[in-house]
Amino acid sequence: MLIASAVFDALEAHRAHYQVADRADDPDAGINLDVLGLACHARRRGWAVRVESSYLPQDLVQAARPF
Repeated sequence: MLIASAVFDALEAHRAHYQVADRADDPDAGINLDVLGLACHARRRGWAVRVESSYLPQDLVQAARPF
């Protein structure tokens, strides 16, 4: 599915970005809020989000209720 691929690619880019130098200590390193927002919006629209990553907390995604 195209959306899963895009979410996965964005999370991989996030991980790669924060692995460089001292970026791992940045408060934004642990979670990607942009992708989380997109995944929650997709779930609210009734789409299944089938990407698992520590950068995308499933508890928060599952808390998004469909319209």
